[in-house]
Formats: sequence, C-alpha cells, structure tokens
Amino acid sequence: MLCSVNLLIAVVRYFCERVHDSLCSKASAGTSGTT
Repeated sequence: MLCSVNLLIAVVRYFCERVHDSLCSKASAGTSGTT
C-alpha cells in the first residue's frame, strides 16, 4: 500500500514538473521571445 502511494506521488510530481516546464517554456517564449 505504502509503496503504491509513493509511486503515485512520484508519478504526480513527475507529471507536474513536465507541465510546469512546458508552461514556463511557453511563457518565457511568449514574453521574451528568446530562451
């Protein structure tokens, strides 16, 4: 049970990081135009 919870948390954190990175990339590209 605990292992599956830790795995779920790891997957959620990974997904959130991916989404956050993509959003930051779009935001920085839209505002500054250069990275």
